[in-house]
Amino acid sequence: MASPIDASMKVTPVNIVDTISVIGEILAWIGLGLGLLCLLLAQRQKKMKAGTEYLDAFVFTEENQTSIRWMAPDGMHERQLTYTERRSMECGWQTVLVDSKTHSRLVRHDPQESLEIFSVLAKFLLGAGVLGFALSWLSIFD
Repeated sequence: MASPIDASMKVTPVNIVDTISVIGEILAWIGLGLGLLCLLLAQRQKKMKAGTEYLDAFVFTEENQTSIRWMAPDGMHERQLTYTERRSMECGWQTVLVDSKTHSRLVRHDPQESLEIFSVLAKFLLGAGVLGFALSWLSIFD
């Protein structure tokens, strides 16, 4: 019975430099790809943050309806709160984030939080991508 491994097939050990080079190549593609995506998202959040401003608003309940009223440079604005907004805001004075162009639209989430997350992720992933790119060139100098 013949052996499943042919005698003419020789197993050669893998060069450690080639292994590091392949791992670096994979790290470069993933790090640079995701890092650029996070960088674009961070720039979007930065632009979104520039279009908002903080104003003081008053939350009040009247006839089983919870409303919010705020004074902006273009006048007084008022609207009813949604169910989720009612759960997160108490009656009284609040600091709210509004659209700086129209002042009539409340911004639900502060873009600063996600801006910081995307900025840190972008720096980390782009650094890993650059390191991987440098490691992928090791096999050329071997």
